Amino acid sequence: MRQQKGPDELIGRVAMIHPNLTTDPADMRGEVGRIIEDNGDSLKVEFLGGIKGKYSYEGVLVLAAYNRMLNYLLTYYNEIREPDKRGVLQAMKLQSEGREVQALTLLASFPNAILHCTDFCSELKERSKTVTQKPKGHRL
Repeated sequence: MRQQKGPDELIGRVAMIHPNLTTDPADMRGEVGRIIEDNGDSLKVEFLGGIKGKYSYEGVLVLAAYNRMLNYLLTYYNEIREPDKRGVLQAMKLQSEGREVQALTLLASFPNAILHCTDFCSELKERSKTVTQKPKGHRL
């Protein structure tokens, strides 16, 4: 698992455009690509074939941490449909093998599970801001 730090933490990450995005400049809803630019206001994602699109942070999903997916399975095991359980387990296996593109592509076919197994880039950006801010009253 890769630890990410700093303002460019999203660059290079495998990402999926939210399947229910209402406005999609590159018409790549539900497709998987790689984040190539983060200008602070939006993300640029490159897809297979060199297609590029500019998206808001809310429209881009990245694979959640393995432990978060495992926690989802354990917490809601009795409520999750069998096909979704298998899909999440397969995605976790692919992720552990470093095959994030395949994991996200697989999760796209499980709409009930995808939002529990991915993070919105907007959430990651907010978490990154709070981690990098100095606590009040902190002295160096």
